[in-house]
Amino acid sequence: MIIRNITDQIKVTRALVGTTTATSQQDGVTFDMAADGGYDGIIFFGNGITTANAGNFVRVEQGNQSNLSDAATIAGSRATAVANGDYLQINLPKVQKRYVRINVFRAGATTATTDMYAVQYRAGGPMPSVQNGTNPIITKLAPGYVEGTP
Repeated sequence: MIIRNITDQIKVTRALVGTTTATSQQDGVTFDMAADGGYDGIIFFGNGITTANAGNFVRVEQGNQSNLSDAATIAGSRATAVANGDYLQINLPKVQKRYVRINVFRAGATTATTDMYAVQYRAGGPMPSVQNGTNPIITKLAPGYVEGTP
Protein backbone atom coordinates (compact mmCIF):
# COMPACT_ATOMS: atom_id res chain seq x y z
CA MET A 1 0.00 0.00 0.00
CA ILE A 2 1.24 3.48 -0.87
CA ILE A 3 0.82 6.00 1.93
CA ARG A 4 0.38 9.50 0.60
CA ASN A 5 0.97 12.67 2.54
CA ILE A 6 -0.79 15.93 1.65
CA THR A 7 2.57 17.70 1.61
CA ASP A 8 3.56 15.48 -1.31
CA GLN A 9 0.58 16.80 -3.30
CA ILE A 10 0.91 20.55 -2.77
CA LYS A 11 3.31 23.48 -3.04
CA VAL A 12 2.73 26.58 -0.87
CA THR A 13 4.18 29.93 -2.01
CA ARG A 14 3.70 33.60 -1.18
CA ALA A 15 1.65 34.95 -4.10
CA LEU A 16 1.49 38.64 -3.19
CA VAL A 17 3.68 40.84 -1.02
CA GLY A 18 1.68 43.34 1.02
CA THR A 19 2.07 47.04 0.27
CA THR A 20 1.39 50.32 1.98
CA THR A 21 -1.72 52.37 1.36
CA ALA A 22 -2.43 53.10 -2.32
CA THR A 23 -5.19 53.07 -4.93
CA SER A 24 -3.33 51.29 -7.73
CA GLN A 25 -3.79 47.74 -9.04
CA GLN A 26 -1.26 45.21 -7.72
CA ASP A 27 -0.21 42.05 -9.56
CA GLY A 28 1.04 39.04 -7.66
CA VAL A 29 3.61 36.40 -8.57
CA THR A 30 3.05 34.51 -11.83
CA PHE A 31 2.63 30.76 -11.30
CA ASP A 32 3.66 28.23 -13.95
CA MET A 33 1.12 25.43 -13.60
CA ALA A 34 3.23 23.13 -15.80
CA ALA A 35 6.32 23.39 -13.55
CA ASP A 36 7.49 20.55 -11.32
CA GLY A 37 5.60 17.93 -13.32
CA GLY A 38 2.38 19.95 -13.50
CA TYR A 39 -0.37 21.07 -11.13
CA ASP A 40 -4.11 20.64 -11.61
CA GLY A 41 -5.35 23.55 -9.52
CA ILE A 42 -4.41 26.47 -7.33
CA ILE A 43 -5.94 28.12 -4.26
CA PHE A 44 -5.12 31.73 -3.39
CA PHE A 45 -5.81 32.82 0.20
CA GLY A 46 -5.14 35.52 2.78
CA ASN A 47 -6.46 38.93 3.83
CA GLY A 48 -5.32 40.63 0.65
CA ILE A 49 -7.18 43.86 1.32
CA THR A 50 -7.27 45.68 4.66
CA THR A 51 -10.28 47.92 3.88
CA ALA A 52 -13.59 46.34 2.89
CA ASN A 53 -15.09 48.36 0.00
CA ALA A 54 -17.06 47.34 -3.11
CA GLY A 55 -14.32 48.83 -5.32
CA ASN A 56 -11.55 46.83 -3.64
CA PHE A 57 -11.33 43.19 -4.62
CA VAL A 58 -9.07 40.28 -5.46
CA ARG A 59 -9.32 38.36 -8.75
CA VAL A 60 -7.31 35.86 -10.78
CA GLU A 61 -5.85 36.28 -14.25
CA GLN A 62 -4.55 33.58 -16.61
CA GLY A 63 -2.68 33.40 -19.90
CA ASN A 64 -0.28 31.41 -22.08
CA GLN A 65 2.63 33.89 -22.00
CA SER A 66 5.06 33.68 -19.08
CA ASN A 67 4.93 37.47 -18.60
CA LEU A 68 1.10 37.34 -18.80
CA SER A 69 1.07 39.95 -21.57
CA ASP A 70 -2.02 38.02 -22.74
CA ALA A 71 -3.60 38.00 -19.25
CA ALA A 72 -7.38 37.71 -19.04
CA THR A 73 -9.46 37.80 -15.87
CA ILE A 74 -11.16 34.51 -15.04
CA ALA A 75 -14.90 35.14 -14.77
CA GLY A 76 -16.25 34.33 -11.33
CA SER A 77 -12.86 34.66 -9.65
CA ARG A 78 -13.61 37.99 -7.95
CA ALA A 79 -13.61 37.98 -4.14
CA THR A 80 -14.51 41.08 -2.10
CA ALA A 81 -14.09 41.40 1.66
CA VAL A 82 -17.35 42.00 3.51
CA ALA A 83 -15.63 43.37 6.62
CA ASN A 84 -12.16 44.76 7.27
CA GLY A 85 -9.70 41.94 7.86
CA ASP A 86 -11.74 39.17 6.17
CA TYR A 87 -9.77 36.24 4.83
CA LEU A 88 -10.40 35.53 1.16
CA GLN A 89 -9.95 32.28 -0.73
CA ILE A 90 -10.21 31.69 -4.47
CA ASN A 91 -10.04 28.09 -5.65
CA LEU A 92 -9.34 27.19 -9.29
CA PRO A 93 -9.66 23.39 -9.34
CA LYS A 94 -8.76 22.95 -13.01
CA VAL A 95 -6.56 25.67 -14.46
CA GLN A 96 -7.01 26.00 -18.23
CA LYS A 97 -3.96 28.06 -19.17
CA ARG A 98 -0.35 27.60 -18.18
CA TYR A 99 0.20 30.81 -16.20
CA VAL A 100 -1.95 32.34 -13.44
CA ARG A 101 -1.62 35.18 -10.93
CA ILE A 102 -3.61 36.94 -8.25
CA ASN A 103 -4.51 40.56 -8.86
CA VAL A 104 -5.62 43.11 -6.25
CA PHE A 105 -7.81 45.87 -7.63
CA ARG A 106 -8.06 48.97 -5.42
CA ALA A 107 -10.56 51.48 -6.79
CA GLY A 108 -13.00 52.11 -3.98
CA ALA A 109 -10.75 53.50 -1.28
CA THR A 110 -7.12 54.06 -0.45
CA THR A 111 -6.12 50.67 0.91
CA ALA A 112 -3.12 48.70 2.06
CA THR A 113 -2.68 45.08 0.98
CA THR A 114 -1.38 42.17 3.01
CA ASP A 115 0.54 39.09 1.98
CA MET A 116 -1.48 36.44 0.14
CA TYR A 117 -0.45 32.85 -0.46
CA ALA A 118 -1.05 30.18 -3.08
CA VAL A 119 -1.34 26.42 -2.81
CA GLN A 120 -0.68 24.66 -6.09
CA TYR A 121 -2.03 21.13 -5.97
CA ARG A 122 -2.32 17.94 -7.92
CA ALA A 123 -5.52 15.92 -7.79
CA GLY A 124 -3.61 12.64 -7.71
CA GLY A 125 -0.12 11.23 -7.96
CA PRO A 126 3.12 12.18 -6.24
CA MET A 127 4.55 15.68 -6.17
CA PRO A 128 8.21 16.66 -6.19
CA SER A 129 9.94 15.93 -2.89
CA VAL A 130 11.17 19.48 -2.18
CA GLN A 131 8.40 21.86 -1.13
CA ASN A 132 8.16 25.36 0.32
CA GLY A 133 5.92 25.71 3.37
CA THR A 134 3.85 28.63 4.71
CA ASN A 135 0.59 29.47 6.61
CA PRO A 136 -3.61 29.79 6.37
CA ILE A 137 -9.42 31.69 4.99
CA ILE A 138 -14.57 33.67 2.82
CA THR A 139 -14.37 31.08 -0.01
CA LYS A 140 -14.85 31.79 -3.70
CA LEU A 141 -14.96 28.90 -6.17
CA ALA A 142 -14.51 29.98 -9.77
CA PRO A 143 -16.49 27.19 -11.47
CA GLY A 144 -16.80 28.31 -15.08
CA TYR A 145 -13.33 29.45 -16.06
CA VAL A 146 -14.74 31.71 -18.72
CA GLU A 147 -12.60 34.76 -19.24
CA GLY A 148 -14.42 38.02 -18.69
CA THR A 149 -15.78 40.20 -15.94
CA PRO A 150 -14.74 38.93 -12.53
